[in-house]
Amino acid sequence: MKKIIVYLPYEIKDQKNSGSSMRPQRMIRALKDIGHDVQLISGKGSSSRQKLKRVMVDVNKNRSNYIGVYIESCNLPLLFSDKKIRPSILFDLKVLISFKKAKLPISLFYRDVHWRYNLMQPKKLGSIVKKVTNLPLYQLDWIIYRKYVDKLFIPTLAMSDILPSKWPKKLLYDLPPGAEIREKENGVSNSKLRLLYVGGIKLPFYDLRGLFKAINKLNNVELTICCRKEEWELNQSMYGYIDYTKVKVVHKDGNDLDDLYKNADIFALLWASHPYLKHTLPYKLFETIGAGVPIITTAGTATTDFVNDNDIGWVVTGDNEIVDICNRLNSNRSELIETTKSIMSLRDCHTWDLRAKKIVSTLMST
Repeated sequence: MKKIIVYLPYEIKDQKNSGSSMRPQRMIRALKDIGHDVQLISGKGSSSRQKLKRVMVDVNKNRSNYIGVYIESCNLPLLFSDKKIRPSILFDLKVLISFKKAKLPISLFYRDVHWRYNLMQPKKLGSIVKKVTNLPLYQLDWIIYRKYVDKLFIPTLAMSDILPSKWPKKLLYDLPPGAEIREKENGVSNSKLRLLYVGGIKLPFYDLRGLFKAINKLNNVELTICCRKEEWELNQSMYGYIDYTKVKVVHKDGNDLDDLYKNADIFALLWASHPYLKHTLPYKLFETIGAGVPIITTAGTATTDFVNDNDIGWVVTGDNEIVDICNRLNSNRSELIETTKSIMSLRDCHTWDLRAKKIVSTLMST
């Protein structure tokens, strides 16, 4: 059994409703499922330091047993990536230098470059200072990665256009999230059209106002919103009138989502338009693919292109188009059935196991 080292510059947290937390956990499980011994170093505490020592002793004795290294970055600078210890980047450097000296191929999944965009305009002085302070730290991280990382994974190849500096194309690979296959026992509803939304609802990045407006205009449609309870309580008033005879709000995560997906005809993958979304594919997209549920999504994003290219849903620019599509599908269920077949046939092409196999083959290639 070949070994692969996985380094996470943060502690893995069991946050079932966080895509950024679930991704590394699912990738590690997939690497194990395809038959590899994963040597995990997570965080920068004393246990991680001891684990690094043990791993490097084994590498020096049994180098041929190791495929290489896979690292997943987080959305914080390396200096602050492990919140349980004092800010430090020294352990990250030690890890990278150790791997480099051992001549292990090093790959990194560069999660995103949100820091290069003004996604959320900070309103409080503390948030403004934090944002300004973090910018040079993200640049420092990039300089370190350029020095030590051999092969770079990014969510989509389109993201290469907005990296802090150019990366050699032959050493650049896309690695979007994977799809976890969920049972799809229930067919398309013959009565009400059932829409599902799972995710954040906080404005301005998450914006469901158009969806609620559409539901208010529709008949024979029901919508289930699944979000964090505290987020709903804080933001519900921002959405104005909601017709609760058509809308149900629940608070679930993890495996508790299974029944929601089983009973959904359409998944609403909607948000406010932003240039950043042209360069990334969200975790929720592939979760929905794994569940076999067709998708309604916002125009002008990488998800838009993916949905159109694979014929797995519909693209909208506003609430009137959501109304038109729902009315059409209500009167013509055959279109919905055919789109469901398309997404069901796509599921096996985007599993976590395939993502893990790509990491391994990339590390093993010269």
